[in-house]
Amino acid sequence: MKYEINLDLIKKKRKYEGFTMQQMADFIGLHDKSSYYKRENGDLNFQVGEIPIIEKVLKIPSKKIFVESLTKSQHSAQKVSM
Repeated sequence: MKYEINLDLIKKKRKYEGFTMQQMADFIGLHDKSSYYKRENGDLNFQVGEIPIIEKVLKIPSKKIFVESLTKSQHSAQKVSM
């Protein structure tokens, strides 16, 4: 079983809590908001040390930040069954 970070949840919670991308970048020690943007949108991976900070700032329990990832074949099966 593989897990991935729930990027959609992070983005929604960030907006709900009223934090900008620059503020999030500052919280996790990045130089600019573009580096954070790339992580939040999946272009770059969040680093291990950044996840606990995000959980704390956005008040997201760790059990919700990680979701089971679907393999390519599981994605196809979901589309067919819908």
